Amino acid sequence: MKQYDIEELYTTLGLFGNFQIFVVVIYSIGERMTASILDFQVHMLSVLPSWHCASEHCMDLTANMTHLNKSILCQLGREEWGWNGDRSNLVTQFDLVCGDTYKISLGSTFFFMMYPMGSLFVGLISDWLGRKWIATGFLFVTGIVTSTSALISNYIVFVVFRSIEGFCIGGLTVTFYPLLIEYCGAKARNLTNVIAQCG
Repeated sequence: MKQYDIEELYTTLGLFGNFQIFVVVIYSIGERMTASILDFQVHMLSVLPSWHCASEHCMDLTANMTHLNKSILCQLGREEWGWNGDRSNLVTQFDLVCGDTYKISLGSTFFFMMYPMGSLFVGLISDWLGRKWIATGFLFVTGIVTSTSALISNYIVFVVFRSIEGFCIGGLTVTFYPLLIEYCGAKARNLTNVIAQCG
């Protein structure tokens, strides 16, 4: 019986066949869904919405303004103004204005602080225990934590969840890409990586 090395086996079975295409498509869909939710959180949840005066004092201060300046909020008490519309985001839910504006980017800061830690820790664990189950578990945890973070009503818990997301996404990156290209022959690995990145 002839012994094959892995590259001969890929050449015999196909460098980039139906199975490899299936794996890349499934990976790309999962990656895009997760990335889309994270992009939504970063860009949409921190937008400072329009506001209106709710007191005579506020109306007197803003009477000569052509548009309501956001910095005027700091001169007013919280009961003297309100948010327009019924939409809620990070800023409106936790009133992140004036002295609390730094908290808008704090969740992203913790996300990106935990990202390299997740990459290092999960990379080492997946080399030891195997990538497939580690990647699947972290994809599941990321989906749950990312989806649940929209329902959180406490700012500290929100930052903790963003940190967990950063850890998990960092871990997913270092497990999924090697797992993905392991299924392809050496000549098809660059193509697989490009397709997965652009997915």
